[in-house]
Amino acid sequence: MGNSPSCPRLLGNGNYSSYDIILGKAATISVKKYERSFGLSWELVYDVDGMTSTLSISRNTNKKSGDDWLWIHVMDCSPVKTEKFGIRPHPMENITVEVNKEKKTGLLYPSLYNILPYEAEYGESLNGGVKTQSRVYAYGTRKGLFVMESKKKSNEKQPYVVTVAHYYVNSGSGESGIDIGFSVVVKIGVVNGQLDYSVDGPVEHPTSALVYMIEEVVRTGKWKPSACPHCKIRISNRNSVDCCYLRVNTATPLFHRHDVMQVHKTQQIWDASMGMLTVV
Repeated sequence: MGNSPSCPRLLGNGNYSSYDIILGKAATISVKKYERSFGLSWELVYDVDGMTSTLSISRNTNKKSGDDWLWIHVMDCSPVKTEKFGIRPHPMENITVEVNKEKKTGLLYPSLYNILPYEAEYGESLNGGVKTQSRVYAYGTRKGLFVMESKKKSNEKQPYVVTVAHYYVNSGSGESGIDIGFSVVVKIGVVNGQLDYSVDGPVEHPTSALVYMIEEVVRTGKWKPSACPHCKIRISNRNSVDCCYLRVNTATPLFHRHDVMQVHKTQQIWDASMGMLTVV
């Protein structure tokens, strides 16, 4: 697969099934849905050469108070050999976003924190009513970017919408030499008085484009969805033609359509030195 981008596979909020995708000899993506006592939760796992990156989304509603909570959690682990338990996952990065909707005002109260900060680089910017917080980390050939963006109106103290994005890159990892780059973007808001969210991802990107974007976030401290050259193409073409042309049954959730999907990929070449993305 190399650096060739593919179509998005959406987690969504609906009653969708779990699935697994094999990306070569040493790489898989798995999505699991769990029905727990407090509600639905999702877990997305990238597994490359035994190194895992897990993104989980959970929601809880207090029926008595009417308050809603949403948790988004990212944990990156590397395999570590122990005498007692053999090879065990060792957490290298552990980042959590918690978003609470207050019943009376309907506004959001987001918080971002690292349980295991380790080597992450912290960034924060404020532009008008938009606050952006970022965490960038890297271990060997693996890089990650976690972003929380909060938007508020001029007459409000708390945000009305929160966007959380996670970018995962593994460039030429281990003996398998697998390059993968994926993103998940979660948009959180209030619809009809209820906490609501939508998920775009996991979406595959050219690894060079994501590495470029992560380096730009470190350099400037700023982030926006179009900072990734591949995402910029997707956003600009969303209303006309995407990076992939889909002929599917629209009544079926997108990630659940892989058995009936006909995909025609475009070839995209990102030249970081020239700052150009060529689509042919």
